[in-house]
Amino acid sequence: MEQFISRDKIIKELDGDEDWEYTYLEPEPGENDKMNDTANRDKLIVERERLSRKFEEATAQWILSNDREPAKAARDTREDIAEQLRKHYWKLDPYVRARSLYDRTGILRADGTVDFYPKPKKDETAQTNGNTNAQDNVE
Repeated sequence: MEQFISRDKIIKELDGDEDWEYTYLEPEPGENDKMNDTANRDKLIVERERLSRKFEEATAQWILSNDREPAKAARDTREDIAEQLRKHYWKLDPYVRARSLYDRTGILRADGTVDFYPKPKKDETAQTNGNTNAQDNVE
């Protein structure tokens, strides 16, 4: 496995160094409420369809361009629209995809980027009275 994955990223259970244990986070109440907002969802879908048509048109222009400069310009336009489509998906995402463990843990961010080792949110860190020994917490 180390041929493909760095040893420090392989969990101990598989003889790696990564000290990690799976913990399921329950869904938060209301985390999928945007899926009920069909008006905004439909507006975003219409916008996405418009961008998709522009992407198809730019692709056709790129394919049909016989000269180097117009082909490069068409390709650049197509790449710009592809980036717009990528960004636009993440605006649409909360309206069409239920949140998952990856969203809850912060691995999958709202803009679609992935952070395999997100820092815990402040409210997710354990609250203590400063004592590290369980016996010290007994009154």
